[in-house]
Amino acid sequence: MDPAKAVFDAIAATTTQDPTRIVAATQALEEVEKTVPGAFNILFVIAAQRDLPLDIRKQAIFRVYRQATSVWRRTSIFNPTQKQEFRNQIFAFLDEPDDTIANYNALIVSKVARIDYPVHWPDLFEKLKAALESNWPLYFNQNPSQLAGLALRRTLEILNQAVKELVSMRTPQGSVTLRQVSLFWSPPLSEIYEHFASTIFGSLNLESVQNLQMAEALRIGHLAFKCLSRLMCWFWSKHHQADFSEGGPLVETFFQRMLERIPRLHELRKSLTLGLSANPAAFAAGWPTHTILTKHVLRYGTTARQLAVVNVSKFTSLPGSTDLVLLYWGIITESASADPSLMSEEKSAVYPTKIVIQGLILMKETLKHWSPTKKGVSPDAVLNAAFVTQAVEILITRFLPLSPSDLQKWEGDPEEWINSEGEVESATWEFDLRPCAERLAITFVANYSSYVAPLLLLQFNLVNKSIESADLQTIIQAEAIYCAFGVGMHHLKNEVDFESWVRNYAQPIALSPNPSYRILKRRIAWLIGNWVHDFAPHFRTGQVWQVLLHLLHDHGNSTDMAVRLTATIALQRAIDSVDSTEKEELFTKHLEAAIRELLQLLTEVDAVKSKRSVATTLAAVVAVSRTKIISFVPAILPAMSQLWASEQGSETSIRTAVLELVNTMVKSCREQSIGLADAVVPLVQDSLTCPQKAQLDQEAFPLWQSALRMAVDLDPRPGSQFKLMDLLPLAVEKLGGNLDVMGSMVSIVKSYIILDAGKIFQTCGKELCQAVLTVSPHAASANGKEAVIMLNCAIQVCPPALWAGAMHESGLFGYLIKELINDKTKLPRLTLVEIVLLFSRMLLSDATVFIQLIQATSGPEWDRQENRLYEGLLDQYWNKFDSMGHPQPRKLVAMALAAFVSTGRKEVLGRLNSEIINVWVDVMCEMREASNSSDDENPLTTYWKTSEQEVVVDLDVEGTVEEQRLRELARRDPVLNVQLTTFIREHLARTEAYLGGPQALQAFMTDPDNNASLQRELNWVASST
Repeated sequence: MDPAKAVFDAIAATTTQDPTRIVAATQALEEVEKTVPGAFNILFVIAAQRDLPLDIRKQAIFRVYRQATSVWRRTSIFNPTQKQEFRNQIFAFLDEPDDTIANYNALIVSKVARIDYPVHWPDLFEKLKAALESNWPLYFNQNPSQLAGLALRRTLEILNQAVKELVSMRTPQGSVTLRQVSLFWSPPLSEIYEHFASTIFGSLNLESVQNLQMAEALRIGHLAFKCLSRLMCWFWSKHHQADFSEGGPLVETFFQRMLERIPRLHELRKSLTLGLSANPAAFAAGWPTHTILTKHVLRYGTTARQLAVVNVSKFTSLPGSTDLVLLYWGIITESASADPSLMSEEKSAVYPTKIVIQGLILMKETLKHWSPTKKGVSPDAVLNAAFVTQAVEILITRFLPLSPSDLQKWEGDPEEWINSEGEVESATWEFDLRPCAERLAITFVANYSSYVAPLLLLQFNLVNKSIESADLQTIIQAEAIYCAFGVGMHHLKNEVDFESWVRNYAQPIALSPNPSYRILKRRIAWLIGNWVHDFAPHFRTGQVWQVLLHLLHDHGNSTDMAVRLTATIALQRAIDSVDSTEKEELFTKHLEAAIRELLQLLTEVDAVKSKRSVATTLAAVVAVSRTKIISFVPAILPAMSQLWASEQGSETSIRTAVLELVNTMVKSCREQSIGLADAVVPLVQDSLTCPQKAQLDQEAFPLWQSALRMAVDLDPRPGSQFKLMDLLPLAVEKLGGNLDVMGSMVSIVKSYIILDAGKIFQTCGKELCQAVLTVSPHAASANGKEAVIMLNCAIQVCPPALWAGAMHESGLFGYLIKELINDKTKLPRLTLVEIVLLFSRMLLSDATVFIQLIQATSGPEWDRQENRLYEGLLDQYWNKFDSMGHPQPRKLVAMALAAFVSTGRKEVLGRLNSEIINVWVDVMCEMREASNSSDDENPLTTYWKTSEQEVVVDLDVEGTVEEQRLRELARRDPVLNVQLTTFIREHLARTEAYLGGPQALQAFMTDPDNNASLQRELNWVASST
């Protein structure tokens, strides 16, 4: 079949309106794209053929955009000839009448240019410039050619997308490319826009605005400015680099032209808006042109903000920058004093909120550079008190109060409104008027506190006294004042008696049945939460808890879900500030009420975000309550199980919150947390097997770990369905089968071992060793090292009868010793050091068992290799000894070698005369110890430790029951409790007995210098004890 026909038939089939055929048609098209050479070039040609049905053309170019650009680099799909044909085809769309097709073509150009320009597509911008220059004279004359205008617009659309894509490149080569592009395009774009501005803006009036050709001209001028402004903003971002110094004058000239036009543009738009609003017929006809003009004005504001953000100091030093900021502030002042109906989010408004927001942001970004506290600022540049106070008053009276739209949304769905309010305040404040005004108020307070703080304090005191008999409008204004006071509280904390305010004003408002007070109640909860969180030392009574819990509990006509959710968040923030036993006691008096109300609220809210907020606050309550929470566990756990099983419970954020809460409960219950196994075990199992396991494991693992660290044993409790041992097989499976979670699983298995090593090795010792064997060759350095440390811990707490068989039968012992002595091993040196320490623990535990393991590893068929194993092992002991910097592991090695010597193996005795005695002497020289036979708690004074009670534990283990187990383990550790000299003497005596007497031992100790050094060290320590 003809390739062109095959591709056409395939793309035409995908335009079917029959949903049952779309999937099959799409799959057939994908197959054609893979098998037909040049399929995407054919699709591109189809998109350009205007005699074809429009839906087929649109589908074809959409397919090119989505698929071809993603595989552009693949030579199997695009050979050099096909790429050149594809690039040439792009210019067939310069007079494309359909906007959708033209827009996709521009996007395709941008994606290809990012990859190919300038190396493989050096003439891209020359061709675009030629198209611009050939059509420009034909359009801007007495008889403008509409076809030339269309070509101009399409050319600029392509240029705009290409520049937008290239500007996003962050590589050095990309910067070099952009420099060339900027220098190439700045002159023609500036010339075009200057001509456009002088011609079009002067002729734009109430009559011409209704002409559709004027809208087309504005579009062209707007696109030229967008391209130019993108290039100038990019050049401005590089102004500090010497290689881009030529961009400075270009940007400064561009900025001065902006300053000249912005006032006229704003005034022109304002007069046209007022004129069109008074004439509905004219408004309908002039709407397209007015819309483009509004976009153009907004683009000026966006450009000014981008220039400021790059480097505010440099921006404020530009001539006229202050005038620009004050110009926008003048627009804000005008809008604030005008009828509120003239400001809205609509583009047809006299004062669109987007323009007002641009002014607020520009003031916010530059304000600190006129601050009297800024070092080096000129006194003439500092804003005066009158300006600052007036600006803050405008914010408080006009932009911070809740709007009728806000109140309508609040009334319609309080829960949805408060959740969206939080999202706007935190994430998208740059696009919403009230949160943006809040940010500016914060900036004013921070930089002009001497002017703003007295004003806020005055307003705060006035509103407190006048709130009792206030109408709705006054209440709304009071809420705005509380908001302003809250954002400036850092500068007012010493001026206000917070607890007096809570007692005399906040509490009466919270208790009031006035329905309009719900507006204030929400803001009071917010204010209390922020104040207590940020200034905890300033609160000393429990009154704040009473107010917050009342707002949480109240279900009357004067409150709603928005108030209760705000109180919930405020309660969590206040609890987070509890930093003393005194304040903890203040809260725990209200513990029962807090838990009851939060559990009730959890059943009332519907949104996922709301449920998560309640669960997070409940977790904070549990954390501050500590063991007092135990009596409330029977009420909390069923609620968490229900939430987990609910429809919203399938959401990852909800499940994360539940896991965090139960984890907090486990930590608070401490030794009693073993009774939570019926909740912990199913939650962990479900988290690690459900579809969201990749997102939940980071919360499930800490819960699992906490349960083990707080447990006193692994035995089930009477009446329990689950026990922590039920999770052990899952731990072993994850350890051996998932490298991504190996670090977490090593830590969890280590906690199992510390808790009851005997039971662990009896249950699955061999499987555990096999899991370590499976992952060790592929593990990251840190994880591999920690796995060996985990085994080291097992040797300390588990009898040899249990660990020896598991190590041998699994093959793990053989793997470790062979990797250790293998010169070509890929294991990191630190891991090899830990293997030496592991073997040392084995020797210290039972040297005979260790010898048996070596014999079993060599086996009958490897008999000749047994000697090599010993020699290689002893080589590594000597080789890795200097890699141990801390005294404790060095002493462990010295003791292990003494135990090794006592086995009488000739390979070991052969090293006694040199290496082993050298290790002993080195270690004894480094540390001094004294025996304390009368002190059972500290039988050994170890001068090489900073404290006799010092036992190093991880920070996340501190305060847990596991810490106690680790300290007990340290108390039984011979390295910390047996004097090294005594240990060496005892094992040398055993060696003598094994060999048959002193003369037999002396046969292996023939170096008089070494013998003298050894005796000197032994005698020195002995005499000092």
